[in-house]
Amino acid sequence: MFFPVDASCLAGASCLMAEVAVRLNEILADERACRNTLQLAEVRCRDPGQKELIRRVLAAYDQICTELENIVRAIGGVPVPTQAAQFSPQPPEASLTDTLKTAESNQRDIIAPIDAVLEEHGLPGYGEPLLAIRQFHTDNIRWLAEALGTRQ
Repeated sequence: MFFPVDASCLAGASCLMAEVAVRLNEILADERACRNTLQLAEVRCRDPGQKELIRRVLAAYDQICTELENIVRAIGGVPVPTQAAQFSPQPPEASLTDTLKTAESNQRDIIAPIDAVLEEHGLPGYGEPLLAIRQFHTDNIRWLAEALGTRQ
């Protein structure tokens, strides 16, 4: 997915932050698409225990997206209100199990880009919120595995 960088980026730190903003926008798009997959799983779920686990995972998504949007703005970027194509919605005939497996896989796919941004750029002042978002996804993997009846 391509997110445009402001043409006023000339050189140095401003271009670096523009690059980071693009990467954070990609993560934000992944977050939104993953949330949509989980919302679909919640609708398909009939088991009260599983449904509660899915709701627990969904509960923090608005806060996570807001946090990422705030970081993008703080480094001079503009949050892009799209969702990632690779996390496109499940087909209507997909089972709850398939939808949960997709959501679990999506969680894993979000962790790697967060790690890369932290490793490559450090982001003083923003590392802690990004680590909290990473932990959110690590916890989600565990909860989704529980909903699927598997162990992590």
